[in-house]
Amino acid sequence: MELVGNLWPVVDAASGLVQRFFMRGYAMQAADSIISQTLNALAASDFLAAQVFSVPQKYCYTSEHGTLKGCVPIADFHLLQSGIIEEAMREVEAGGPQFLGIQADEEGVRQVGEKPRFPDDPYFVVTMLLETAEGQLLPQL
Repeated sequence: MELVGNLWPVVDAASGLVQRFFMRGYAMQAADSIISQTLNALAASDFLAAQVFSVPQKYCYTSEHGTLKGCVPIADFHLLQSGIIEEAMREVEAGGPQFLGIQADEEGVRQVGEKPRFPDDPYFVVTMLLETAEGQLLPQL
C-alpha cells in the first residue's frame, strides 16, 4: 500500500500566480486506471477536506514591479512541482494513520503496522483551482 494524491494549485485569476496549494493523500493499492478514476472523481470537491500549503519562499516571481517570494506562475508550478510539494508530501505522510494488520508466516503470527508513504515517483492528479477576485475557488476540470 502506498500514498497517491490529489493536488490543487490555487491560481489567482488576475495574475496567473500560485501562492498556495491544497494536497490530500490517499492510501491505495490498485491498478493505475482505478487510482486515476478514483482521484479524478474526487478532484472537483475533495480539496475542501485537504491540507493547505504555501509555495516555499525560495520560489520567486520577478516582474517590472519587483520580486514576489513564495509564488510562481502556473506553468512554473507544473515544471517545478516536485520541489514545491516536497515538504508538503512529508507532512501529509506524517499526518496519516498507521494501518494495523496481522502477518502470519513461518515465524508465527504477529501484529504489524504500516504507515503508507509516497513512493519515489508519486502518482498525483493535478486540478487547478481558479481563485476569483471575490475569493471563490473554481475547479478547472
